[in-house]
Amino acid sequence: MKKTNIIIILSGLVATISACNIAMANDYPRASIADMPNGVASTFVGEWSIQTPEGKSMSSRGTTTCKNPVHIKSTDPTSINYISTTGTEVEFMLSAFMDRSVWMPELGESTLAVWTAKNEFFAYQVDMRTGKAKWDEPLVYRRCGVE
Repeated sequence: MKKTNIIIILSGLVATISACNIAMANDYPRASIADMPNGVASTFVGEWSIQTPEGKSMSSRGTTTCKNPVHIKSTDPTSINYISTTGTEVEFMLSAFMDRSVWMPELGESTLAVWTAKNEFFAYQVDMRTGKAKWDEPLVYRRCGVE
């Protein structure tokens, strides 16, 4: 097989894989459901498990399940305290923007929260350098203690 043909085949495979990744990212929700208000701290209060959309339990330090959840508390109507499974606490200011809740920390990347159900939301990090959401890398938060 000629080198040109191999390059064409490999280029086609790369384009196909890229198109599949883009299609998968486009399948993730980008706007909250109508009956959940955005930018409201009380909607986030509770204990949460975190998974990938494929159902894999996630955390930077071990699994985040309902046996070992993250905790979110409200400090006022437009801010929350996020307490990780290790006890690290971060305060976020909340705002509503384009059918999403924006979590803004004092330092670091902001997060877009998109409600998919009363007890579930997708969270997307926003790249600090580009200001673009990482639509292809969401985490799914599910409220613990509800069916």
